[in-house]
Amino acid sequence: MDRLSSEIQRLFGLPAGSAAWPDAAGGRRALVVAFRRAADWPAIAALYEKIGELGLAQPALSVDGVGGFNVWFSLADAVDTTRGRDFLAELCRDALAGLPAGSVELLPEGVALPPCALPDGERWAAFVDPALGSLFAAEPWLDFPPSADQQAELLAGCASLSAADFRQVLAERAPAPPASPPPAPAAAAAPQLAGPYADAASFLLAVINDPSVDLALRIEAARALLAHRP
Repeated sequence: MDRLSSEIQRLFGLPAGSAAWPDAAGGRRALVVAFRRAADWPAIAALYEKIGELGLAQPALSVDGVGGFNVWFSLADAVDTTRGRDFLAELCRDALAGLPAGSVELLPEGVALPPCALPDGERWAAFVDPALGSLFAAEPWLDFPPSADQQAELLAGCASLSAADFRQVLAERAPAPPASPPPAPAAAAAPQLAGPYADAASFLLAVINDPSVDLALRIEAARALLAHRP
């Protein structure tokens, strides 16, 4: 195995030139964030800055040969698609704020590992040094086949995120809002009794003797009647 293939296998568990899809067991070690517009380079730079602040291993960066950049995270342990997307959404949350819908995709389908030639044969997707990423903001591609040794050297500076790193990022997610409390029981409706009453005592007697009235209300009526009698 040549050096470049060895580095790709080390980081992503994939053969050179393959796509970053789940493996047969349903997990993946390569998590990709596709920035479709090279003009969004400042957001990518902010993402790299946050990664440095968190003390996480630096991901690989590639120009896609079309119009943007791909950021490649390597995991020491494979995760399923849902957890991988949750991880990227939390890690990239600040960097993605304010970007137009559709300009960024988490875990895009059909992205081949660089270096690879575009169908026109005139441009190449390739890994690039993140420190020089701004130089590709206007033309995110190479006009010539990149050196395999240079590509391997760029990947050699990357490391896989550990399971602890993965949990650290997910732990930053905002907790789910508490469930709404159950609605308070409706207050018992006051009895609606027909007919005029000569006085309060007559009304209370009617309540006491009406079997359709809630027992608690009938008891209260009896107490009130006793309290008003001499």
